[in-house]
Amino acid sequence: MTAKSDLTLDDLVLEIADEHQVTVHRVSVWRTLHGLGLTHKKRMARPVCKLDFEIV
Repeated sequence: MTAKSDLTLDDLVLEIADEHQVTVHRVSVWRTLHGLGLTHKKRMARPVCKLDFEIV
């Protein structure tokens, strides 16, 4: 597996399946990564939707 810094958990599960011909659940992968002390990068928040209305 090559170093990819932007893999999602689902992408990682697919990479493991492809490389090692095993099926793993995403929760198992998350628990393993969490147990190793690895963190994840959260996505940036979406811009706030600006609605044009007035509360009366």
